[in-house]
Amino acid sequence: MKLLIQKLEYSLNVVLYALCYVFFDDEFGLSGRANANLEKTFERISATYSFFIIATTMAIYDKLRHNSQWEKVYAGITIAIAVISVALIFYTINKLVFKNDKYLRYFKKFEKKDLSWHNKAIFALAIYIIGAIVSFFGSFATMLLIHKYL
Repeated sequence: MKLLIQKLEYSLNVVLYALCYVFFDDEFGLSGRANANLEKTFERISATYSFFIIATTMAIYDKLRHNSQWEKVYAGITIAIAVISVALIFYTINKLVFKNDKYLRYFKKFEKKDLSWHNKAIFALAIYIIGAIVSFFGSFATMLLIHKYL
């Protein structure tokens, strides 16, 4: 389990480094304002992954509430799942990336890597962003499918 967490931490820091490398200046967001912008950008991209979970539970709730006396229970479960999924993503990012400025240590290691590694990091960022976009639009498709077939 510890190895999995370390790999997740490394992967998130690679994506964050590539985000800095592509969209921010060469200072890599070390100043206070740039650091805050970087953190907000990374959290917003990551939060779109939880939107898929939220949309699915909302669609299921919408279907179930018309057929049951348990409408308030379903609403509470839907809200709980939404809050937990968003909180889990923000907690994970803050713990594995931003706590005690871990990302700065990774950035110093990553700066020493060669150009081919940087290209792989940019590719990882592209996959991460594309995954977030697919998750966002996939949530609407999931909602439509649930309404049609459930």
